[in-house]
Amino acid sequence: MLQRPGFNFIMLIITFTNCLILALDRYPLSFKEMDTFDKMNIAMSFIFGIEMIIKLFGLGVKEYSRDGFNLFDAFIVALSIIDFSLYFVSGSGGAALNAFRAIRILRIFKLSKGWKAFNIILTKILKSIKDIMYFVLLLVVFIVVFTILGLEFWS
Repeated sequence: MLQRPGFNFIMLIITFTNCLILALDRYPLSFKEMDTFDKMNIAMSFIFGIEMIIKLFGLGVKEYSRDGFNLFDAFIVALSIIDFSLYFVSGSGGAALNAFRAIRILRIFKLSKGWKAFNIILTKILKSIKDIMYFVLLLVVFIVVFTILGLEFWS
């Protein structure tokens, strides 16, 4: 059932919608908007949790854990559960809750499994990052050195 193209398309739409809702977070946010976004976030996290449970029962724990994307999705769902637990216990959002929400947007990388063009783009980006890693390290060293020099000269 989970391998049907229709189901994958629905999950693709839900993933995009979830990322869009997470990206719409801004300051200031009216109470009505915040309440709407929270309800949509809870609903989508619930859908992802149901998907995880169905996959666990359908594939079994051993087969489910063979796929790295399934483990990644389980990690994100667990973080969502922790996020909502902390939210309902504390009653308000804090820095930790915003960090958990930022991590949930990484769910979009799960799409690279079924979307070949996106997978190619991510592969090229990772290869580019590996190629410029030494330049970035040198740039960070220069920034640190000039920051220390600036602090010494103007303080």
